[in-house]
Amino acid sequence: MRNKLFLMIISIFVAISAFQTTALPVAAATKYLYVGKSPVSKLTLYVGEKNTRLRYNINGKKSGISGKWKSSDKDVVRVSSKGSCKAVGNGSATVSFTYKEGGKSRTLKCVVSTKTKAGSISLYNESGSGDAVELTVSASHSFTSEITPPEKALEINEDIESTFLSFYGVYSDEACTTISALGTISGDGVFTAGTASGIVYVRAEAKESGSSASGAVSNVIKVSIKKEDTVKKPDSTETGNMVKPSRIEISGIAPLTTIAAINGLYTAEAFFKVYDSKGNDITASSDLKLNNYTVTWQPKYPPVNGQNLTFDPQKQNVSEAGKINLLLLGTVSGINIYAAGITGELKISYKISDTEELTVVRSINIGMPSMIMSAEVKGIYKCNVTMGGIVYEPVLNKDFVTLKQGDVIADFGGSHYLNSVYGSYYLLIKATDTYGNTVSSLGTAADRLRLSVTGSTTAGNPGIELATVRNSSGQQVYESVKPIVIDGVSYLTYPLKAVTVRQGEINILSVSGMFKQSVTDGTTLKMFFLTGSAGGDIKVGKDNLMGYMLYNSKYESVRDYNTVIRLLGLTDLSNSGNIVLGSDSKVISSEKGATFIIKRNASTGEAEIFYAPYPNFTMIGNVMQNYFNDNITVLKGYGADYEKVIPVVVTR
Repeated sequence: MRNKLFLMIISIFVAISAFQTTALPVAAATKYLYVGKSPVSKLTLYVGEKNTRLRYNINGKKSGISGKWKSSDKDVVRVSSKGSCKAVGNGSATVSFTYKEGGKSRTLKCVVSTKTKAGSISLYNESGSGDAVELTVSASHSFTSEITPPEKALEINEDIESTFLSFYGVYSDEACTTISALGTISGDGVFTAGTASGIVYVRAEAKESGSSASGAVSNVIKVSIKKEDTVKKPDSTETGNMVKPSRIEISGIAPLTTIAAINGLYTAEAFFKVYDSKGNDITASSDLKLNNYTVTWQPKYPPVNGQNLTFDPQKQNVSEAGKINLLLLGTVSGINIYAAGITGELKISYKISDTEELTVVRSINIGMPSMIMSAEVKGIYKCNVTMGGIVYEPVLNKDFVTLKQGDVIADFGGSHYLNSVYGSYYLLIKATDTYGNTVSSLGTAADRLRLSVTGSTTAGNPGIELATVRNSSGQQVYESVKPIVIDGVSYLTYPLKAVTVRQGEINILSVSGMFKQSVTDGTTLKMFFLTGSAGGDIKVGKDNLMGYMLYNSKYESVRDYNTVIRLLGLTDLSNSGNIVLGSDSKVISSEKGATFIIKRNASTGEAEIFYAPYPNFTMIGNVMQNYFNDNITVLKGYGADYEKVIPVVVTR
């Protein structure tokens, strides 16, 4: 009994001791920032992706504490008053929450690293295109790639660059599922063929690191590896389908690029054109190689103290298609040569084959720096790749528009020398300078033409505009890229910025004035008819407004003036908001010779249709008739589903 009592006492004591142990105060709660349920001191965010909210836990309290959120670099990370973090640039910044405790200021910190993923990646061969490559065994070929950030990242920061890297692969199949052993490619894109012939495919991937999953994959370039004796060597006497120059014309005036000498020298630009036997301008054709030109320039300076200055002919290079940069002395014996004037003899030869060469010699004058006098808009063209190679398709000009909402303008690649990236768009300009030279060379600054492209946008979204170009100094500038040849004519070529096209009006401004067109929403005409007419009255004069209903292919009722005239197949070239249709118009026609006017309402922007009667039917002598009948036909010849004849009673 005494033992049982003792055990009971011991048990109670142990229980009390156990209770007191669990009830002891725990260590003070830690203070930290967290995401989800996990404390964080480091965080990685990606530009263009969903914001991440940082929260605080201070002694167990997760709300109700007054404090201030702050980013150490707002160009990298922005933080809201509630701790929501948004990446806006590549780099690293510290996000902090500062509050007061016990009269002292305390701060919780998190280091945020920001990066930008890859939206797309393009692969190019040594010529800057995506064309197939032919090599001999053991030969090498350099590939390059261009990574474009996601569109959402560019909307936040238009100058952002992807932090992802390019990784190259060589495959035995076009689907790029099996690694090939016929060649290797280095980390910087240099492909080296093996000793066996065959076909391989090169592709680039944009990834955060070598072990990461692909963020984007590029186009695929086919590489044919052949034994040296089976590779077709160019026949110097055969041009095949290649363009063959027939004549070269040199402009008589080479304008100086500046009015002041730089380091005692002036630079002038000599222009020339190359034509084929059919008279087509082939100056910028890719078939004409710049290293096939041989150029000599012999300047003739004015006499100094009665003595003629003679210089040996100077070898020059064709810096780009159709242009040669000439170096000139700024002063000789203290005489300003620029003021006195310079002439000279320019000789240009083009090697067509080992046995054939085209040569022209002309005396030219050095002139004052020129200005762009006219800049005719050819239109906007899209680069497309077909089985036959690269083609440029018009998508907008003065006569028609196929550019529509939802079309994607791809990044053109950034370089002066690129104009052949699939899905990129270019504005083509036919420009003429003071001396009548056709200016189609790369590097022509947009401000020389007072050129701008705006429009095709909705509130808060970027629209169509010129893209910047990375020049030889690595600067981002608004300049022309490699010219594009359309129908034998070389055009100044300005790339458009990568964007998803939206419905709206495009305005192109140049020294020649304003060019306007409307981007469509992609719909077509479904139904059009006049209302309030049959059996009713149309008043002649002030109130001759006609009701109408127009539906597009989405069965949406359309009233907007620009969209109405587009769906009806009309064009308001001057953007006057006023189109007059003759009595025999296929859109709306009148049996009694009435004409129709479609106007843009100045307040609403909607299209309004007016009936203008032929006077012979409204007046007999000097007396206006009480009424007469007319038959109006809409969409004549469009087919039974569209064409409607409506009897109308026109009253005084």
